[in-house]
Amino acid sequence: MSLTKTLSLSLSYISGTTSSPIYGPRSFIHVSDTTVLAQARDLDEKLRRNKEVGPLAGVLVAVKDNVCTAEMPSTAGSRVLEGYTPPYDATAVRKIKELGGIVVGKTNLDEFGMGSTTKGSVKLWMSLVKIINSVKLWR
Repeated sequence: MSLTKTLSLSLSYISGTTSSPIYGPRSFIHVSDTTVLAQARDLDEKLRRNKEVGPLAGVLVAVKDNVCTAEMPSTAGSRVLEGYTPPYDATAVRKIKELGGIVVGKTNLDEFGMGSTTKGSVKLWMSLVKIINSVKLWR
């Protein structure tokens, strides 16, 4: 890997999560660009110094929003938990990080994971409300 390979891949991925029609604004509830870029820079520095890295080094991982992450909000797709950031990482997240993986953000889900289509997602409904409010239906 070159000095900036991880960083450039991370930047490319982050820009895709917010502008791509595939990922779009509804796929991710939260994208942690500052944390991702800091971890990517650290990894590039370790590689430059030939230090040992884990088997998941540079792998970008998205985590469902009902899994706790210490550096990102965990809302479980609900307004009830809006603004909540847990004080710890879930075991799965901790292990991903220990092995060198980079947690990019939190993906959308139905509220509290009760569903399979994200039709019950607060993120989806709030984006629809914004669209409806922006269109002047009542004159």
